[in-house]
Amino acid sequence: MSQLEAALRWSYDRLGGARTQYHIATRAYLGKRYMETDDVSMPSTPVNTFGMTVDAMCRYLSSNNPRAMVTARFHEFDSEAMKFELALNELSSEMELGRVFSMWAKCAFFGLGVLKAGINRAGSTMIEGDTFYVDEPYARNISMDHFVYDMTARTLEDAEYMSDSYRVSYEQVMDAELFDDSLKRELSPDDPSWTGKDGEDEAGAISLGSGPKPEQLTKTIDVRDVWLPREKLLLTVPVSGTFKCLRAVRWDGPQHGPYHLLYFERAPDNSYPVCPATHMIDLHMQLNRQWVKSARQAEAQKQVGLYQGSAAAEAERIRTAQDLEWLQANNPDGSRIVNIGGVDPNGFAMFERALQLFKWQVGNLDSFAGLQAQSGTLGQARMLAAAASRLLEGYQQAFM
Repeated sequence: MSQLEAALRWSYDRLGGARTQYHIATRAYLGKRYMETDDVSMPSTPVNTFGMTVDAMCRYLSSNNPRAMVTARFHEFDSEAMKFELALNELSSEMELGRVFSMWAKCAFFGLGVLKAGINRAGSTMIEGDTFYVDEPYARNISMDHFVYDMTARTLEDAEYMSDSYRVSYEQVMDAELFDDSLKRELSPDDPSWTGKDGEDEAGAISLGSGPKPEQLTKTIDVRDVWLPREKLLLTVPVSGTFKCLRAVRWDGPQHGPYHLLYFERAPDNSYPVCPATHMIDLHMQLNRQWVKSARQAEAQKQVGLYQGSAAAEAERIRTAQDLEWLQANNPDGSRIVNIGGVDPNGFAMFERALQLFKWQVGNLDSFAGLQAQSGTLGQARMLAAAASRLLEGYQQAFM
């Protein structure tokens, strides 16, 4: 167990860059005004092209709960197939799979999309003196802040372990029959924290802002599941305190374990994939800096009146005159209106060029986001839509 603990800690440290990229992408998506953060270091992004792109692509990949269609090979089983189809669709709605899949895709744009699926024991019932357990499936998203995999592996498929941490009720852990009673006595509640082991705030801390320590109504404890594919074991250990196995379960599910990984591009000779946000963030920030600069120039622009000393009386009459009023002026050239400052045309042209480059880089944002087409004819519009769909089709193939 000590060797496994050291391996997990080492891989967690090596994933620090991936977590940083995940945090940067999350902040760029949310924008500075999310929860009215007081972080002055966070840049202003009034033109949130990155957020618009991610939302449009995620709606394309998963917008509603998936629906099943069940057919029977023989007609006499058609009624049973229909019942099974209704049950599957009802389960999809109860599990809110549309929301789960949409967040799964969004996390894949920011880093590595991790979906954990399995079966929970929901309760038990007595039938003629025998106890029958009622199980129900679950699917939940795992943040990059809470996921660790074997970073020594050359590919994700070769990883010798994968793990995620989660927060559960301390009372439920102590009452659960699944955990070792002798080890449960050594457990104690954890203080609620949104800071990782590396001392950096997690993405979930963005909405908390700065202030006093958060309070919780119930005591909680952080535990970690560790999937060992070679041994086909699923271990549960406490995050803090002694690294001891609370539960070991023989895995008899899918070969890839409980974790479903979503990524859109592989990196040559590296296990961690390439996320689309890596290519979008820099240009997104650049065009927003240029827009903010042009906006400051527009706000600083002034229109002032200048007059010669001998024309002071005429200048005052001009200042207080009504619109379209005619005035007698003996020295019309003694006063005039001048513009000071204003938007630099070259700077604004740079913003427009950066915006067009961003749209081109993400595969024609105007087309797949439902904005007006950049074409003069119907044929050109169809060609642009087809070109944009090729990128989205690649994402959809990875998603499916």
